[in-house]
Parts: sequence; structure tokens; C-alpha cells
Amino acid sequence: MATKNTVKNWFLTGLKPTQTQFHAFFDSIFWKGEKIPVADIEGISEILDAKAEAAVLDAHLIDTGAHAELFLGKEDKRNKGIAGGYAPLDEFGRLSLAYLKYVNDLVTGGYDAVLTAEQGKLLQEQINGINTLLSSDDINLDTVQEIVDAIKTVETSLETILVNDLTTGGVTKALTAEMGKLLGDFISDLSIVVSDKQDVLVPGVNLKTINGQSLLGAGDVIIVNKVDDGIKNKLLKYNNIDGTRAGNSRITDDGENLGIDVEKPTGDLSFGNSKDRTFKVEDTDANTNGRSLTIQAGGSAEGVISWDKKLLLTDLSVSGINRNTGDVYMCTKTAVYKQTNGEGEFILQFSAPFITITSIAINKNTNDVYIAGSNTNNGVYKQTGGLGDFVNIAPMSIAWFGVAVNETTGDVYATIANAGGKLYKQAGGIGALQSVGISINAKTIVVDNTTNNVYIMSYGNILYKQTGGTGALESLGTVFSTPVADGTDSYLLINQFTHDVFLTSYGKPIHKQVGGVGSFIEIPNSVKYWSSIAVNELTGDLYATEYYGLYKQAGGNGDFISQNAPSVGFWKCIAVNSASNSVYAAIGSASGVSRGIYKRITTGVSNLNGGALELKAGIAKGTGESRIHFITSQKTTPGSANQVEVIRGEIDELGNFKFILPTYNDNSEALAGGLGLDCIYKDSTGNLKTVY
Repeated sequence: MATKNTVKNWFLTGLKPTQTQFHAFFDSIFWKGEKIPVADIEGISEILDAKAEAAVLDAHLIDTGAHAELFLGKEDKRNKGIAGGYAPLDEFGRLSLAYLKYVNDLVTGGYDAVLTAEQGKLLQEQINGINTLLSSDDINLDTVQEIVDAIKTVETSLETILVNDLTTGGVTKALTAEMGKLLGDFISDLSIVVSDKQDVLVPGVNLKTINGQSLLGAGDVIIVNKVDDGIKNKLLKYNNIDGTRAGNSRITDDGENLGIDVEKPTGDLSFGNSKDRTFKVEDTDANTNGRSLTIQAGGSAEGVISWDKKLLLTDLSVSGINRNTGDVYMCTKTAVYKQTNGEGEFILQFSAPFITITSIAINKNTNDVYIAGSNTNNGVYKQTGGLGDFVNIAPMSIAWFGVAVNETTGDVYATIANAGGKLYKQAGGIGALQSVGISINAKTIVVDNTTNNVYIMSYGNILYKQTGGTGALESLGTVFSTPVADGTDSYLLINQFTHDVFLTSYGKPIHKQVGGVGSFIEIPNSVKYWSSIAVNELTGDLYATEYYGLYKQAGGNGDFISQNAPSVGFWKCIAVNSASNSVYAAIGSASGVSRGIYKRITTGVSNLNGGALELKAGIAKGTGESRIHFITSQKTTPGSANQVEVIRGEIDELGNFKFILPTYNDNSEALAGGLGLDCIYKDSTGNLKTVY
């Protein structure tokens, strides 16, 4: 490597360096971008030897024990002013009050706190005050102890002369100020009470008297005078304006009987004999119907109702009663049970494992029993005469649902419970079931034994009717205001005596068609989740079951009243024996022993008579007349004019019955003339006939 002086000589004035010299020059210097080897730096080793190793320095920096002896007497700044740390001094080299536990009152106390200077000042002021109080010219009262002893002496003296109640009394004692205050309060309250009272009571002035006798003084007040111008047993009448007495009324009450215009009544209610009398309800105004009048003899109260379980069964579905024999039938989904004449045990009559029994019908004239069922063993089954086996008279692959029988004609009807379901009929109970009419999704069915009318409720919430059991099925439209849900059963019922038709469904009101004629009218207050209905055809009592109860509408009128049925399960299958008034029902699904067939039990004396209602004409003399007339008014043309009263019938003193009857040649003419079913008329020869 060329030295600096050597290189300078190569570049003297006038010289021209050679290639070799240039290269030697370049090799003798370090270019800016080149790194200088450590070995080429003069004195670098001595400099580095005086420095600490980086790893050693890093370890020293994080070594918490390094120079520990230098920090033993020092405080950590992080602990300044915190719990367990240290309290700093202020600019005067003193501790701040904020870092001390102190008390600034003379009540709190404590051995671990300091009292503020302000409280010390207050203490000194109180001590000075006490010293001032204790300063006394009396040498016997110039110490605290002497004053305390004097106070105790005074207290002892006061206890012997003061009274602090209003009961002890005493003329040598004084009443405390507190008792004086209490007396003042009593007087103030009493002043308020008596402020509006009379100062003096003067009879006849500010004190009433009785017949001039004062109420003041001792003894009884004796009433001498009676009501002026009164008559024994006569009820008084009063002026309607001011209520003053206006003499005697026409009514006599002798304690046993009431009389009107009679001095000595002989009946519970008697009229005087001075003129003919009328017992009536007053006429209403021109815009209101006349009011009814009911005269009723007394009846015997119904006994306490309870329910006797006859047989433990489950899945009970339908029921029926033979109106001739009184036999009761109860059906589960797969079996039929019978109680003979409504007495004794229920005996199994029929059972099939693959059938779902949905309906039962009984012909009281032949005692034939019919059931309809679906599932594997589809069919309409018949037990002839109520005895023996049930025979399938319709072994078709059809889901039968409803069955009904006309007890008069023997016709058997059945319905199919599916889309396109039709009505089928077995004429006279003989031969095969034949399809009748159109596809109507038929379901529940009933038949009127007198009119032969057939009613069918479809799945589509539409009611159908076949008049007289012949001809086409007529749609009566939808009875319920809202649709019946798919799969929900509907319940049809006919009273074979009155021909009333009843219809209801789950969660719907009960509707009634009176006499089988006209529209179906909703029975008020009859919306429940009904599961079956039945009627006593003699009394008109309507029974219905719902999920947790059983109800009765007496005589077909008024509200439905609970029959105290146990609220343990799903009540259904209600049946009524009209002759004996026996009521049967079943709990179709419930847990444990609650399931089964129940019979209503009514406690009380059996077979009591109702009171007789006697309609009695006046007793005549000799050949005189004594008659009872039956009178109504006669219809006229529509309008507001009153009708004319007409005698409709008469019973004379010889017991002869005379009724004014319309005359028609035959039944058709009577119907055309406006007579309803079961009305009586006579033909041209005087023969009595009934409309049918």
C-alpha cells in the first residue's frame, strides 16, 4: 500500500501517474461506501476493553437485587399516599391532615384517631364556661360535687310533692306541668265537640215529644193515642205528594187472609162481592208486547245431586237409551256395553279390536241396536232385538260415521265421514244400504220419527235436511257464525215429542229449531266447549257436557246450571231416560280411577206430588150455570188495531167440554190452513183429528 507522501510525489506538477500508480493510490484509500475493518481502527481494542458487555449490562438493568443495599433506607414513590405506603410532607415539612385519621367532634371518640385543634378550642371554651358557672360566693356551692349533691336533694323533695298523673289526687301535692298540658288538650277537644250543641233542652222546642210527652226524665213514655180515624185490620193509604195520611185503603189484613173491598176475607186473597172482578196484568203501551201471567202450583224441590260411577272404562265415545225398555248403552271406541232396564251392571255386548265406534242408534219398537264404525273393521253393525251378536250389514271399505233409525218406518240411515261422503239408507231395515243424494261430506245424522225429516251436519259446517225422508237433500246453510274446525265433531239432537232440533259443536253455542220449522236460533249464554247433548223429551230439560262439567237447562229455558259433576276429566256420552228422568254420562279420558260411566243420583224422598192447580168456577144454585171459559183474541190483518176476544172453549156445570175447533176435510187442507203439527181439528162429520 502506498503511503500518503509517496502518492503526493506521483502527482507533482507536470507528472503523469501511471496505471499502476493510480491502482496503488486507489488501493491505499477507503471509499465512502466501504466498511472499515475493526482491526484497522487505531486504539479500538483499548476503547472496547473499557466498556461493559451488552448482555451483562442488560442483566444488570433488570436485576432487582442490584445495589439493594443502597435502597434499603429509601421509599418507593409508587407507594406514596396509598394504603401500606408512606405519607408525604407538605411545603412546611409537616404531614397533611388528609393523611391522618382524625375526629372533628366530641361524640365519636376512639383511641386510634387524633382530635382536631378546632375541637380542642371548643373544649377549652366549654371548660371556661363551666368554671364561670362554678364561680360562686357561696362557699358551699363552689365545687361540682357540692352542686350535684344539692340537685339530688331537690329531686328527692320534688318526688314527694309532685304528681305526674290524673288519678292519684291529693291536696298537699302539686300537678306536673306535663299533666297541665294534657288537661289543656282535653278541654280544647271537648270545646270542639260541644260547640254546636244546645245549651238547654226544652221539650217541644229543641227536643221532640211523643204525643206531647217529653223524652226527658225517668220512666217509660206511655203512648195513649192510636192513629187517628184508623179502622181495625185496614191498611192506610197516603197522599202521593207529601206522604201524609189520606184515610184507609181498600185492603184488609186480618193476620191470616188478605181482602180487597171485603171486611172479613175468607181466602188467602179475597175480593168483595159488590161487583165482578178481574185479576190481570195491565196492558203495555202501543210499542211493547203484552206481559205474561203465570199461575203455578207449588212443586217439590229437587234433591242434592251426586254421581255414582257404574263401571271403570276408558275411551268412551257415544251412548244411547232404548226409550221402550230403558236399556242404557255405552260405547268405547272398540266395544258396546249395556245396562238392562237402567239397573244393575253394564255388560259387554260387542267388541272388535280394529274398529272405531262413532255412533249408535236404537229402534224402541223392535229393540234393534245399530252402531257405525271405521278403521279396519269398517261397517254398520246390527244387534237384532237387542240380543245376540252384532252383524255387519254394510261390510264395505267405507269409513262409516253416523247412524240413525226411524222408529216408525224402520228405515236405517248411515253417513260416510270423508270427502265426498254421502247419505245411505236401508228401507224398512231390510236389504242393503243404498246411496241417497249428492256428495255432502256427511257426518252426524238424526231422524224425526213422526215427520220423517232427516238432518245431516257435514264437515263443511253446512246443515242439510231431507223433508219427509224422501227427495233431494236441501242445504240449510251454515248455522254457526264462524266455521267449525276440521276434525271437530258436531252434535245433532231431536226431541221426538216436540220435534225441536238442537245443534252444537265444540266451542259453539247451542242452536234450536222450534218444532222442526224455521230458522235455527242461538240459545243465549250457551257457548261452551260442548262434547255431547241430550234432552228429556217429557220435561224439555236440555243436558250438555263439556270438558270439566255437565249442565242442565230446565224446561229448555233460562241458563245452563251445573249438575255438580266431578271436575276430573273429559265429560261426554250423555244420555237421558225421559220416563225415569235418569241421566247417564261418561268421563271419556282421565287419569286413574276417574274414567268410566256415571249415573246421576238425587237424594230426597222419591215420588212426591206437586201441588194441584185448581181452576174453580163459582158455585151455582139449583139449575143455575157454573162455567169456565177459555178466551184468547183472534188474529186479524197485520196492523196496529187490537184483536177481538173470542171464547175458545167452555166447561159447563155438567162437566161437558166444548171447544171451538176449525173444520178441514183432511190433513193437507189443515196444513194449508195454517195449523201446525199436533193441532186438533174436526172434519165435516165432526170427527176429531190431529195434524201430522
